[in-house]
Amino acid sequence: MKAILKATGETVEVNSLGTMSISCGAYRTNDGRTLPATALEFEKVIDWEQRRYELIKELFLKWTGIDDIKREVIIKEHIRICVQTADAFLAELKKDKA
Repeated sequence: MKAILKATGETVEVNSLGTMSISCGAYRTNDGRTLPATALEFEKVIDWEQRRYELIKELFLKWTGIDDIKREVIIKEHIRICVQTADAFLAELKKDKA
């Protein structure tokens, strides 16, 4: 797995090694260095489905303007727009990660 050395910002490939004498997790880099877990900052994994749900919910809750006439049709259309907006937003975020 990839991790970042906190002191230098260097990205290294590591494998769990167990523990070190300082009683914290230890990792070994592909080039053989042994590092304490406290020296590493791990890449965050984004749960895109959870983020999509949160965006759709936020977009939907911010929308006002429903009247009693054609309420169901208006709500369904608004949900469709919220989903499309969230999907477009996430597609842009994922492009930056590639």
